[in-house]
Amino acid sequence: MRHSGKLLAERFRTAAFVASVARFDDEKQLQTVLDCVAASIRDDVTFRGLFGAVEGPDAVVLARAHYPPSLLGRVAIGSRTPLADTLLPEMLAAGGPIAFDDLRASALLDARRVTRATGTRSAIGTAFRVGGKTYFLRFTTDRPTTKPFDEVDHAYIDLIAKLFAQRLRQDQHRARLRFVIEHDLLTELPNRAKLRAAVLESLEAQPGGALIKIDLDRFRDVVRTLGRQTADAVLVEVAAALRGLLLPVECLGRTGEDLFAVYLPGAGREAARERARQIIARFALPFGTGDRTGTEAVRVTASLGVALLPDDAGTVDELFARAEAAVDLAKASGRDQIAFYFRPGSSALAPQR
Repeated sequence: MRHSGKLLAERFRTAAFVASVARFDDEKQLQTVLDCVAASIRDDVTFRGLFGAVEGPDAVVLARAHYPPSLLGRVAIGSRTPLADTLLPEMLAAGGPIAFDDLRASALLDARRVTRATGTRSAIGTAFRVGGKTYFLRFTTDRPTTKPFDEVDHAYIDLIAKLFAQRLRQDQHRARLRFVIEHDLLTELPNRAKLRAAVLESLEAQPGGALIKIDLDRFRDVVRTLGRQTADAVLVEVAAALRGLLLPVECLGRTGEDLFAVYLPGAGREAARERARQIIARFALPFGTGDRTGTEAVRVTASLGVALLPDDAGTVDELFARAEAAVDLAKASGRDQIAFYFRPGSSALAPQR
């Protein structure tokens, strides 16, 4: 089939636009992309675009072009459809673009049963993998077509899919770089800078809160006696244990080699005291060392320092400094203690278990 020069030029412009889109994690940008691609499928029939991913036994909609109101509920962002009720099995089996239309029968004509409920007359699409995950593009119309799909159409959809895959890989690479910059790679917890940013963000929604600094006692002895690999395994176990104690709104980070910190949004002195006691109680139990049998364990204690906003500090940086000063008090009082920050010259709150 011969395609018009106008349609081919439109496809060229669309491919260039897809390649230039800055972000694929922006729903509106993706909708615009899908609208442009759908408009360049045919110059005589309107198509609708859909972009999604395979998650377990389902196909999940990640983005869609503009749909009629009657169909929006079926293609809402995040909606899920069993794979057996989609064209994905055929797409995956084909290993490239597939299509069916109402003009020419094909081996995939039986696949129309899965789209008959929406009145689909013709469809073209493909599946592709990025970073171990399967994605798909699908373009459909409920109007009769005047030209069957051909190899040029398949090549165009394949090009669009390759451009999607390229942008997704770039987005994943950027996300990985951000993660490396903002997190401790051993425990995958936020680092000090990321935790500080999380505290600032939390304060915009809820003023006040408590910061608990957790300093592992004599952790250098663990490194010296058991080795770096085992010590790292213990740190991973400590991080997992702390995660298990916290509520979703509470922020946990690793702020140094053997230092952790927890921020409790909106917490006052008694709430902070209770959470600190729970943390101390967890340190009374041994931690795993990553050995093959899973039976080896080591005891590690911690000294906790607590500071409050706005009672003890006026800024986030002061809050971190005050909590560190409280940790020093806990260590000076014999370790394995909880200490609240106190201003010099005032009566100290006694460290406690």
